[in-house]
This record gives sequence, C-alpha cells and structure tokens, in this order.
Amino acid sequence: MNNRRTYTDAELLAKAEQYCAREEQCVSGVRRKLNDWGATPATANTIVRHLLEERFIDEQRYVRLYCQGKLRIQRWGRNKMAWELRGKGIADALIAEGLDSLSPEEYAATLDKVAQAKLATLRVADEFEKRRKLTAYLLSRGFTSEEIHTQLER
Repeated sequence: MNNRRTYTDAELLAKAEQYCAREEQCVSGVRRKLNDWGATPATANTIVRHLLEERFIDEQRYVRLYCQGKLRIQRWGRNKMAWELRGKGIADALIAEGLDSLSPEEYAATLDKVAQAKLATLRVADEFEKRRKLTAYLLSRGFTSEEIHTQLER
C-alpha cells in the first residue's frame, strides 16, 4: 500500500517555489525534491524551466553563496567545494567562477585558523610527524598542496 500523497502539477509548482524561496537551490537538488514528491519527469522539466525563468533557481548565485558558506561555516578548501559541486551536476565554468569569487584574504585567514586549531590538538613530539598529520588533515579539508605548503612555510 502506498501512503504517499499525490500532488497536482500546480501544487508541485507551488511547493517547488516555496522550497527555492526558503534557501538557494541548484537544479539537481530541485529535481531530486520533485522526484521525492512524485513528479513525473515531464512535469519536473516544466517546473524547473519555470523556476529558472522566474529566477527562483540561479546556479551562478547558488555556487557563489555555496562557496562563501562552506568557507565561512564549514571551513572547507577549494578542492572539497569543487568536488561537492561537481557531485551536484554544476558546470566546471560555474564552479571556477564561484571559487574565484572567494576573498583571497578571507580564504588565507580561514586556512590559518583551521591549521592553528588542528596544531593545538596534535600531541606529537616529532616535528616531521606533526607536519605530516597537519598536512593530511588540511588535504582532507579540501585545501590544495600548494596552499598548505605556503601555510607551513610561514
């Protein structure tokens, strides 16, 4: 027995508009949500097209805000942001544009804060081992090898 409620096309459109108005969304996220709500692929295409035309969805704006939020809140590096955005089906050109919109000063300050916080937790006497562990941690946070090298040279 299927207990899932079925929605009319108008209800799906209204739900999708509300969903996009609450928080920035990308096309793939809206399609996934429409699928969860039981929309047919044709209906989903029509709704997504409407949302794009009415600027409820703007992937350029989404990418820019996504990158800023992940830097400020999650303290992710460029590599992790790019990887996650590619997983959402965002075009590489938009990803590059979003990453370029990040303030170099804020990015460097975030890398420094993350590095200093991790260094404070490392309880290793050997300086080489401490550096190796810090590098591995920063790589896992999405910072590039070059950025980490520059940070460690300070």
